[in-house]
Amino acid sequence: MIHNFHIRIEKPSSQPKLRIILWTAAVLILGIILAALFYRTTQPSADSGFAVRDVWGHALIRPAQQTDFQKLVTGPMVDTSEVIKTSANGQVDFEYRRKTVLRLKDNTEVMITARSGIWPFRRPATVELLRGTLLLAGDAALIDAPLLIKSKGAEFFANNSLVKVEASRVPLSRISVLHGSIEIQPSGRAAAGERSVVPEYHYGSVDSKRGTLSGVQIVEKEDWHPLMELYTLVSEMTPEYLSSLVSQMKSESRDWDLVKSIRTDASQHGYVSISAQRERSSMQYLLNLYYDVAPDNASVRVTVEFERPVASEIVLDVRSLADEAAASPGFKVSLLRNGRPAKTYTVDRLLDDWVQLRLTDVLQSDCHGVVLEFAHTSSQGPAHGTVQIRRILEQKLELQN
Repeated sequence: MIHNFHIRIEKPSSQPKLRIILWTAAVLILGIILAALFYRTTQPSADSGFAVRDVWGHALIRPAQQTDFQKLVTGPMVDTSEVIKTSANGQVDFEYRRKTVLRLKDNTEVMITARSGIWPFRRPATVELLRGTLLLAGDAALIDAPLLIKSKGAEFFANNSLVKVEASRVPLSRISVLHGSIEIQPSGRAAAGERSVVPEYHYGSVDSKRGTLSGVQIVEKEDWHPLMELYTLVSEMTPEYLSSLVSQMKSESRDWDLVKSIRTDASQHGYVSISAQRERSSMQYLLNLYYDVAPDNASVRVTVEFERPVASEIVLDVRSLADEAAASPGFKVSLLRNGRPAKTYTVDRLLDDWVQLRLTDVLQSDCHGVVLEFAHTSSQGPAHGTVQIRRILEQKLELQN
């Protein structure tokens, strides 16, 4: 009997090894992609004031050039796991957790929230200034993505400009340029069910030689009721306009009040802020301002210039919020005409309560501004302080034959 045997020789398959190689390569590629997504996308520049370096909680505070930033990054830090390096120039390299609050000098508190998630669901890191002042210098993009900087009535330095950012549900929805100029693009959207707020930016300018600050801004809050058309009137910041604005607001609500704040500080940045406030509404303006500190630090002279000359009575409600106000012997107020004082008023003592001044130019000549000169009795360095002017109204005077 004959049997037919068929012998088949098969080569060993290479598919299992190939699969292992492909899976290993895929895992490595995926790991590299994930690491790149988690690692911060932008390295801090050499003059950056603040930067968040990666999602695992590594951050770098770098002193800004030509600023006092190194003085701010001293003092205890709260909820930080480890300070990695502290250099002599004030640079602090530290680690932080998912949410970390840093307590810096002068009761400045900053909360850092690390980046989370992966693309396209990644949330950017945020730096929220809870209170105080934080100096930012260098690239303006530092304020944009990947950081959304939120603040509650605080101030930032960026590009050697003083920028005021007010907190809201929409990040960067209200920005005032208080010194210098800066361009910041709006970012963020209103959450579901909220009314979208479109930011309005009116950039200021500064004359560094004289310290003159100019610029106007009106900002919108939620429930901003019937005065939306004021956006078109920001260039008309004159005492006449303020007077009509106050009349309009008083006719619509009893809760309106006009507050004008003149603030000077030792860093020689000053600004004038006029706020008309209601329970959930506010707007702010910036007017021309410059001030001088006497060589012996004995006094501060604040000059407010009107955009157009006026010929009327001006009413000022003034009080001082400075620490040394109780010891201040008083102040002088002068009306300016062609850059020179035309009439001077003296207040013997500036107390915590409001002091009303009715400044009347009896000659009915044009008044170009107001100068306030405050004595400074403190020995704690350069003269500084805060003065609130509740009203600056032009009241038309009728000429009688």
